[in-house]
Amino acid sequence: MSLDHLFLDNEAVPTLVEVKRSTDTRIRREVIGQLLDYAANAVTFWPPDSIRSTLQERCEADGVAEGEAVRELTGRDDANLDEFWAAVATNLKAGRIRLVFVADLIPPELKRVIEFLNEQMNPAEIVGVEVKQFAGGTLQTLAARMVGVTEQAREQRRVRATRGAQREWNEAAFFAELDNKMGPKGVKVARRLLAWARTQSYGIEWLGGSVEGRMRVGIRTGKRGASRVWTPFHVWTDGRVVILFQLLKRRPPFDSDVLRRDLLDQLREIDDVDLPDDSIERRPRFPLALLESEDSFTAFTKAIEWVASTVKTPAPQ
Repeated sequence: MSLDHLFLDNEAVPTLVEVKRSTDTRIRREVIGQLLDYAANAVTFWPPDSIRSTLQERCEADGVAEGEAVRELTGRDDANLDEFWAAVATNLKAGRIRLVFVADLIPPELKRVIEFLNEQMNPAEIVGVEVKQFAGGTLQTLAARMVGVTEQAREQRRVRATRGAQREWNEAAFFAELDNKMGPKGVKVARRLLAWARTQSYGIEWLGGSVEGRMRVGIRTGKRGASRVWTPFHVWTDGRVVILFQLLKRRPPFDSDVLRRDLLDQLREIDDVDLPDDSIERRPRFPLALLESEDSFTAFTKAIEWVASTVKTPAPQ
């Protein structure tokens, strides 16, 4: 199959793009059948491994690391390559794809077909993009507008997305999901972290989306009415501990690179926790299982207690 362009968006949704000129007689009928054919056979013709190989070749040619390209695409400093490509595979198998038809002029008949399909298809999405060219002297301007996406279609997708995100996270739901994914050992470590956080009077929140949940541990400073909450880490139901250097950096005293690097050094003392130097600007992660031993658990909790004592101690005047 020959497709003009294949893209991935920040949510790992494959986007198939077909480009035609309005003078092409196939624009009215054949293009829709062509796009639907692509969609129906996407898993066969574009398996994730094949797409990944193409990206790796492109990254190599551009002198960019694959991991950096994915982090830039997703906007997540802790983006994991295996998870990203697993999401691509899941989206392809579920038919969660986007079909985009681009032309300099989209006929009314084709627009109505796109509108109809876009209102009926789920979870796939089909849209048209009309790109007009305006020229004057030595100047050229391209103006694009989306067609075929009706308010009804937008509302239907908004409702579907809202329903998909409506999952209530609480302590029971978090540990049930963690047990499902990580087993009793993961639950044991997370429960020990929860008990420790409560003895320190840290705040606990249960957050998440339709798939993954997280336990957010917050350190409150100041008096009521003028208090602030510091969040040094999250524990996710997929068994990862995420250190929120990026959030700590936003306010003093952890806007200091020296203090964030001090925290990084303390975390590196935990066996097998190997965080890169640029972690102090990001949201690095490591497996929850690394905190299973007594020494590792103690080293981690002492590091967080040091954060708490640092933010609660007034800066010298």
